Amino acid sequence: MKILEKIKIWYKLRRITKTKPDITDLVRQQLKGITIDIIKDSYDGLSKTEEKELHKNAELMKGNEAFKFICDNLVNLQAEKIAQKSKTMESVNFCRGTINGIFLLQEEVDRLSLLYKEANTAKEKFNKYNILAED
Repeated sequence: MKILEKIKIWYKLRRITKTKPDITDLVRQQLKGITIDIIKDSYDGLSKTEEKELHKNAELMKGNEAFKFICDNLVNLQAEKIAQKSKTMESVNFCRGTINGIFLLQEEVDRLSLLYKEANTAKEKFNKYNILAED
């Protein structure tokens, strides 16, 4: 397995299982970059219908194979540039920032998609008197 594939798997697992701030969030905050809290606050001016439409479009983006392919391709190109062409630390940091931005975009699309799924799934009523679950 290539190192790039291992990195991609690690980032995907991190996005799925992330429950508290990690080193990526701390670095983003330290570098005065965009954090998830800033992104959440930027949606405050939307009406309920605009917010629902945003969540719906995020769900469509998440399932879009072209979006996934483009993001993965851009990450791979930046990683290759770091490994093969970067001669200064400034160039390395610029490529790392680009990769960070791509992952931030994917994380936000995943978060908005999850909000859409939560709002549109039927809530199952729990019957405390039913001892065995019905199939």
